[in-house]
Amino acid sequence: MGDAIANFIFLIISLLLAIAGAAVGAWLQHRSWVQQNWDKLRSERKASALVVVQRASELFDRRLYRQRRLLWAVRGGDPPQIERELEEYRSAVFAWMDNLGRTKAELWASFDRWTATSFERELHDPLAEIGRRIERALRTGHGTMLSAEERDLNRLGRDGYEFMQRLLERIQDEDLEGLAGRYRLALNNWENLSVAYLLARLFGLSHSR
Repeated sequence: MGDAIANFIFLIISLLLAIAGAAVGAWLQHRSWVQQNWDKLRSERKASALVVVQRASELFDRRLYRQRRLLWAVRGGDPPQIERELEEYRSAVFAWMDNLGRTKAELWASFDRWTATSFERELHDPLAEIGRRIERALRTGHGTMLSAEERDLNRLGRDGYEFMQRLLERIQDEDLEGLAGRYRLALNNWENLSVAYLLARLFGLSHSR
């Protein structure tokens, strides 16, 4: 009788261990699937944001360069050269304006609303304002030295470089829409944290991002 009870208890323990093992295995498999999907999403978001920054940078560089070329032509006073540079400048402006709404929407989607509005305030508005001053000088023939405008364009070029560099750093840091706060230690974010990350935090080998 005693052996039968011992065997029964052993059977129950074995069943419980098997169930627990299956549950742990299923949980680990689920977390592995979540992590794989997260890695895919992370790569896609970073690649998409990089394309957005590259496109915005190319449009900005093209307009800035053509604006400079027009300024130099107006300063030189050669009508055929002015006409050529004016045509190229207008083409760059058309391309910029055709893509302005799209660029802001993509910056908002990849980064945040502040980035989209900053792009317009810090880069678009100064470009437009300086362009109007150059065109005014072209129409009136006054102030054709345009030294203040050239200085402002040079400063804007540096501002544009720094703006794009900040975005590239945010991509590197994964400070993007849908990725920021991924490693926050919170109950509602528990499912997103990998076992490896939790162990690293436990032993002080990782820091929250």
